[in-house]
Amino acid sequence: MSDYVSHIILLPQNADWRWYETLRPYLEAFRVTVTQSADDAGSFHGAQHTVTILQSPDAWPDGIIPFFRRRYPHARLDTIRFTSLAQLGELLDRRAAQGEPGRFAGGQLFDPTGPPPAAPDYDSHIVLLPNGSDWTWYRAIRRYLLRFRVTVTQSADDAGSFHGRNHTVTAIVYPGAWGGDDIVAWLREHYPDARPDLVREDTPEALERRMDRRVLRSEAGRFGQGEPYPDIQSGSELEPFRLRWPLDPVRIKRPYWNNFTRHFAASPWDYRPALPAHEGLDFPGTEGETIFACADGTVTQLDKDPNHLNQPGNFPYGFVIRIQHMHGNDRYETLYAHLSEVLVDLNQRVRAGQPIGRMGHTGRAFGTHLHLNLKHFGHQTGEYTPGLIDPMPYLQWPDGWALAPRDDLPHIYGVHEDYEGQELHLKAGHMMRQAGVRGYILWTEALGADPNNTSWADYRPRVVGGHTVIVRLNHGYEPDGTLPSPNRYEDFARRCAHFVRNSRGARIYVIGNEMNNRREWPGGVNGQPILPEDYARCFNLVYRRVKDVAPEAIVCPGAIDPYHASLSLPPFNSPFGDIRQYWQAMLDQIEACDGLAVHAYTHGPDPKLVESTQEFVNPPLLRVRFNFLVFQDVLNATPERFRTLPVYLTETNHLHTGQEPNWGWVNVNSGWVWAMYQQVDEWNQRGGQQIHAALIYRYPNLDPWVIVNKPQVVEDFKDVLSLKLRPYYWRV
Repeated sequence: MSDYVSHIILLPQNADWRWYETLRPYLEAFRVTVTQSADDAGSFHGAQHTVTILQSPDAWPDGIIPFFRRRYPHARLDTIRFTSLAQLGELLDRRAAQGEPGRFAGGQLFDPTGPPPAAPDYDSHIVLLPNGSDWTWYRAIRRYLLRFRVTVTQSADDAGSFHGRNHTVTAIVYPGAWGGDDIVAWLREHYPDARPDLVREDTPEALERRMDRRVLRSEAGRFGQGEPYPDIQSGSELEPFRLRWPLDPVRIKRPYWNNFTRHFAASPWDYRPALPAHEGLDFPGTEGETIFACADGTVTQLDKDPNHLNQPGNFPYGFVIRIQHMHGNDRYETLYAHLSEVLVDLNQRVRAGQPIGRMGHTGRAFGTHLHLNLKHFGHQTGEYTPGLIDPMPYLQWPDGWALAPRDDLPHIYGVHEDYEGQELHLKAGHMMRQAGVRGYILWTEALGADPNNTSWADYRPRVVGGHTVIVRLNHGYEPDGTLPSPNRYEDFARRCAHFVRNSRGARIYVIGNEMNNRREWPGGVNGQPILPEDYARCFNLVYRRVKDVAPEAIVCPGAIDPYHASLSLPPFNSPFGDIRQYWQAMLDQIEACDGLAVHAYTHGPDPKLVESTQEFVNPPLLRVRFNFLVFQDVLNATPERFRTLPVYLTETNHLHTGQEPNWGWVNVNSGWVWAMYQQVDEWNQRGGQQIHAALIYRYPNLDPWVIVNKPQVVEDFKDVLSLKLRPYYWRV
């Protein structure tokens, strides 16, 4: 163990350069090391080591404090919780303004619990800037840091004291650095296990060019193997492939999502069996509106033969243009369909933003629009034509922003409980793992309200595939009530805290279920109502008790029944029969929470109902959506202070197929499950509050909604896994 005091900041894995800019005053005040690797953060062996963890609501869904307690118990943990980068900046600025006494001010500190690990088991890499480097040197290596998620420091001790199995220090040297000392010789003397990678440049500009040349070579260039590299021909090669907006940006509608009439993977019923679903993006517009090339490239195919216009079955795209684009070694193709006029020639070179055609409705088109396809050659999306991918994450809005998937989070798929028999192939967790998906599985528990009951559950052996566990904590089931009577709320809170503290393999907890539905009230349908203020009082007690014993737990209010309005009827005659008012009043009285649970269904098995905008036409549910899109009405009623929290859609199915006992899923692959996940993805692509999980109800054979014995529904679920959908974030 080294004899110095070390300190490192751990960023979430999805952090972009905005996070580093937010940290700048704190970094300049304390010269602290920064990383996006939890292993790097923990593997220091200073005599006293502190990790400052920046914990946004959706970072580390499986828990970061348990990770450190398990792998790096010698680390002292300093956690900063926040909901926006602006809030984080204010917290760190206050620390920096106080100087050394404020270094850890305002955070929650957890003392070490054990010794350092005995043996390294991962490869580590750090960039060492000379002590005293200003922000221009950080900016010079920004693309290198983000590409390789590499740790950066100005401390030679920090750089050398990693405990990784194979440790490389990329040491930056410029004139006057290190007081003229030989930093490589120093590292070899003090930390002989570290492999130096020396980068010597005179200016930040020269350093930026050199590190960018490494970035272009991906992993093969990380340590400069074979340097010097040729100069970069175009700065755009360093950035992800992006699509320019194909229409006049002046005509963009607000809000942004009104600029599309159909998304990728939408409406499977219109395209099967030829295609799984819609294969591109549809932009509405006016006849003759100019269409612009989305990227530099070459026209490789076009059709402007007027004789084809009366054969939409044979020429469904009508007048169409295909343009191929090279981005480094990757080849892409954009397709522009249903044009009224083509303005380019075959094999013509075009530039991004160049007019190439005019909007129309030729071919198999219903109304005037542009249909845009994107192919990435060598890639495969399920049963689509090879290369076809969703254009949306590549589309750059005129303000410079683009959506990017949250690769640090699980995919949005999941089930309400899993099959627990011996047949591995029947388990939803196994299916998701086979598809390369990491999703969610929810389990539900009836805990009672005995404050002395410390029993618990271990979910680890019940989950095949490493999926994230959500647990719904109920007092009981009908007629015992999802919550107890109000005089037992404190007892229920203590019981929940015991269960969470002692349980293993779960981090996300939902408290109660459909509290506005009288079947969930204590005493059942004729029992004691759970009004918004009742639920909020109980939840606040549970939240405080759970956080006292498990501060990392994600604790969420229960989902309401989106269609249940009995509180509006006698003897209650309450305005809370309107589910929007119930939800808003409940959340207004909740002091704090970490996520939101929502339910949404369709009234029947027709997949078209998933996209239906049909509304209730009478109070109290006037203008509430009648089918799956009701989740939007619930989220739109959410108070502003909770609109950055992750959302978990913990129940979804087609509500009924007839009268009891004919309830349950219809055993047919109609595309209902596909359409449901596509609608969740379409909501997430708005870039606002993100739905992290959508769970189909109910997978095992526990009630009439059983899925595991309906192979066609299971096949529908398997099909949509191929889209590998995740939540999104905005990036420059």
